Amino acid sequence: LVALLATIRSHFGQPLRINSGFRTIAHNDTVGGGSKSRHMFGLAADIAVRGVRASEVALFADRLGVGGLGRYGDFTHVDIQGHNRRWRG
Repeated sequence: LVALLATIRSHFGQPLRINSGFRTIAHNDTVGGGSKSRHMFGLAADIAVRGVRASEVALFADRLGVGGLGRYGDFTHVDIQGHNRRWRG
């Protein structure tokens, strides 16, 4: 996950804002995360890049072949779960 985030950061030349990274089970439940959320295993991050639309971040992450990719209005979920899952939040 760290290598993926570093690649995204390098591509856009801007620091990433990580809205959500690792979550405990209790916190995941509180925020409405899924029961199999990769956040609970340290394999996911919800990110934003200042000055870059979330859709652009998602497009680049998709080209990298991330495992899971969630497209949201102001952030992008990326994970390395090993499956090619795509969704809109």
